[in-house]
Amino acid sequence: MRIASKTRRCEIMVAKDLKPEEALVLTTIVRSHPGLTEETLQLGLGLDRKRLQQILKKLDSKGLIDRHASGEIEAFDA
Repeated sequence: MRIASKTRRCEIMVAKDLKPEEALVLTTIVRSHPGLTEETLQLGLGLDRKRLQQILKKLDSKGLIDRHASGEIEAFDA
């Protein structure tokens, strides 16, 4: 099952033209509990705020995540 999961993630990375750092952020969002915020994500991954916002903007433009005014982030089924 673990191999299938890794294979699926690789397929999504290729299909959506994601860099490894972007795939890491998306995977973290998918695995998180409801209520994940940009601040929590930034602290958890140790990314610079500006870089994280760039990644989130790209994921949002590809229709992979939804960013709420409250700061919460959720992933769409890819």
